[in-house]
Amino acid sequence: MAMGDGDGDGDVVRELQRRGAALWTALSRLPPCALTADCRARLLKAVQAECRFVDRLAGRGGSGVADAHLSSSNFGHLEGILYVLQNQSWRVAGATAALKSFQACSLSESEKEKEGGVGDGKDDVSPVSSFARDVNDAVGSVAHVDLVCTLLGEAVWVVVINSSAQNRLWFDKKKRKGIHTRLASLLHVASLGSVVQPSAIVLLVRDGFDSRIEQHLREEFQASKMSESGLGPRLEEELLSTSNCDVEEVEDGEWVNIHISSSEIRHWTSYWIRVQPETQIRDTKCIENLESKHVLAAGNFQGENSEDASFIIGSSSCWAAIAMLQAKHEEFDKLQHERKILNMDTTALVAIVSELTNGGAQQLLNMSSEEREKRFPGMAKFVYEQALVELDEPFMPQFERILSDKLPVICEYVYDEFTSIILTNGGPREKQRAQILLSQLKVLPNLSSSRVDALPVTGKIKPRHKLVFGSGDFLQAPTVTANMSFVRAVQQQGMALAIIQHQPCALTGD
Repeated sequence: MAMGDGDGDGDVVRELQRRGAALWTALSRLPPCALTADCRARLLKAVQAECRFVDRLAGRGGSGVADAHLSSSNFGHLEGILYVLQNQSWRVAGATAALKSFQACSLSESEKEKEGGVGDGKDDVSPVSSFARDVNDAVGSVAHVDLVCTLLGEAVWVVVINSSAQNRLWFDKKKRKGIHTRLASLLHVASLGSVVQPSAIVLLVRDGFDSRIEQHLREEFQASKMSESGLGPRLEEELLSTSNCDVEEVEDGEWVNIHISSSEIRHWTSYWIRVQPETQIRDTKCIENLESKHVLAAGNFQGENSEDASFIIGSSSCWAAIAMLQAKHEEFDKLQHERKILNMDTTALVAIVSELTNGGAQQLLNMSSEEREKRFPGMAKFVYEQALVELDEPFMPQFERILSDKLPVICEYVYDEFTSIILTNGGPREKQRAQILLSQLKVLPNLSSSRVDALPVTGKIKPRHKLVFGSGDFLQAPTVTANMSFVRAVQQQGMALAIIQHQPCALTGD
């Protein structure tokens, strides 16, 4: 039907133009923690291409616009990607790539040998790869992914399916296409990559699959549906839905939530398919012994002339919450299952105990420049700027919001590094805060994940960084850190990591 047959098609084109403008605005205003600049640019380029296509349709006026043109827009697909990025219950973070194709042949020979892609014996071939090749020799060569990011602390590949029901075939007649073949290809390629390997493939499906395909997904791929509660993938029959609302502004423009409205509410259902899940922690006795050793060692921080603890921490509600953390240790398994674990970097521990974040910022600013330079040689300007930031945006209230109902943990390396820093540079009050903090934290062995282990060692990616961030990745917990140089270096490798950034803060020696 041509546009000249009525105003209906003109309304559809105008609606598409409106959706394109809303998509552009929403993607432009997503917070930097949700996606990298390259990822945002890729998505905006795709929106721009769709907008040009719709503008050409609008320019045709009443002729030459068929129904096929009106229904061929990819806005629905892009809206699915935006839905993931805006879904705060999923705690999406660190999206490093969008609309990306991964090719098995692009993997290095060493990676192929490591995963069984090259070798003399068939026993070396991973089950997923073998399964993919059984489907078709060509399967597994290319995997098209809509978003590479972390959801609930897990590294995932997201694939959006926005097509109509008749295009959702498990197999076609020749068994060369369909959902089964596409999933086999995704799993095959995902199993070959070390650094970019996800722990799960997430299918985000408009209106969900029918019961027959859902049964296939459960039986052949052990797929599970995702609950919107944010408690991880579970076998629950819940639909994720967008809503018809407008623009929700937040102060200073840091977060703008724009839900794409349309003539009908769109429902999204997500299905999680595991790739190679990490082995979870089982030896709790070993962990308990490790904690006891570290808490005992923390006693070294308390000096002979230490002040009263209540004076050291004051009436801070954040320190009150920290003082109750040990009671949560027995809930570790439950909190991990609910994605309520925080992995703490050394930078975060330093910020918590520093005199700067505990009422000393103004005193430092009141010093003369000469006195600051004498006390902090080579770092006076850096510490001065940190004090300004602290007065403008106090750290402890921010950390209290991050902490909320979660359990912060540290790996053994962070404990050792933090202990060394405090003993060398900490002042009496900072040492006593460190003692209180470490007496409440759960200390775990170094538990680096396989994909972080596979990162190449560079100037910005050091073995000690891999221990810290690898532990968080293994636990599927975000790492609270100020070390953004490592995060950026990892993102350049194509890896998405779950992190919570905080401002760096130095010890003052008080």
